[in-house]
Amino acid sequence: MCADDRDYLTENSDHREVLRLLVEVAGDELRLVTPTDLIADRSIELGGETYALGLRPPQLVNVLDDLMRIALAERVVPAAGESSYRPTELGRQRLREFDRE
Repeated sequence: MCADDRDYLTENSDHREVLRLLVEVAGDELRLVTPTDLIADRSIELGGETYALGLRPPQLVNVLDDLMRIALAERVVPAAGESSYRPTELGRQRLREFDRE
């Protein structure tokens, strides 16, 4: 794992894609989002493959957990059901910075 999250986003398009999607789905109120929520209304491209609406890429949860480890997302683990995620303010800021470059 890279120590600098900016470099990590630059080098890894899957992480950028998932963070961008997480920011979009969570919205301004930073609601919690499950992996199922992320793929419910849109297709997603990860690992060079496009997954149709509703199909979960096998690496999706791993990418979300990577974002959590570098403080770009937070995770809430419920007693039952799927973990939920939301972007951190740092994650939103890094994505804005990346998009400006």
